[in-house]
Amino acid sequence: MPQLLQCIVTGCFYLIKQIMLQVKKLLENNTPFSVMQYFESFKGSKKETYKKYELIYVNQRKELAFKILSQEEISFVKDNTDKIKLIIDNKDGRIYEFNKFKEYKEANVINH
Repeated sequence: MPQLLQCIVTGCFYLIKQIMLQVKKLLENNTPFSVMQYFESFKGSKKETYKKYELIYVNQRKELAFKILSQEEISFVKDNTDKIKLIIDNKDGRIYEFNKFKEYKEANVINH
């Protein structure tokens, strides 16, 4: 089945799989990245909070890029926590780092 048709039929499962492969590729290539876990709440109800996970990486244009992770991607990251270091853990959330992302970012990101 052609990829576009498969995407239409499966609700873009193909696209999600490609993004998961991006995270896997970052791990396999030892490309530094970070995952930020934080809490999101609605203005009207601060008691209801939801965990959000966001991938932070340096894209090909040497800019910081951000992507909210899907449940499948979160599971993939959690399955690989032996490779990802917990840097910050407080009441606001957590930050995980792979392969010294902070140093890599400071040396490689072009500031506009």
